[in-house]
Amino acid sequence: QLFAPSADGSMTYLFSCAGATFACGFTIGMSSWATAMYASRLRSQKKQIEQLALTDPLTGLFNRRAFNDALAKAPSPDEFRSRTLMLLDLNDFKSINDRFGHDVGDAILTETGHRIEAVLRKQASVYRLGGDEFAILYDRSPIGQDPEPLVQAILAAFEDSFETNAVTLPISCSIGCETALSAEAVQKS
Repeated sequence: QLFAPSADGSMTYLFSCAGATFACGFTIGMSSWATAMYASRLRSQKKQIEQLALTDPLTGLFNRRAFNDALAKAPSPDEFRSRTLMLLDLNDFKSINDRFGHDVGDAILTETGHRIEAVLRKQASVYRLGGDEFAILYDRSPIGQDPEPLVQAILAAFEDSFETNAVTLPISCSIGCETALSAEAVQKS
């Protein structure tokens, strides 16, 4: 309820509304409170939608859109050239999907993402481009100039068979690597 003093000193009733009173003594009317809550909820939902738009729903990795955004945001040609791009493809994945079904295939894709991330330990960005294709984009300065040790570590992560849905399968992959990137080289990849 809101009252205002009258000229004669009495209090005049103005209106009443539900609201929230804060410790410092002021009250926000329900419409202001609802607006603030609605705006907060919208910001949260916008962040969730942006996250969903850039994330592969199966693996939780970044998706092709996030990959394209990362390439487009290269600040300078020199910084772009300090990056390395690896493209990884699972060998004979189609036959695994055909023989054991998409549930097994999906589990292998998810485990592939986990294994790559375990090797990289957040030193690089991993993207699922689609199907059984993955991309790894990293800046060589903190990791080192030569990508060969990283390639070998990723290949070693595939030495153990994949165990999923009561099926144990040996999975191998092929990795292509491009250093001293240029926008043209990435677009061709």
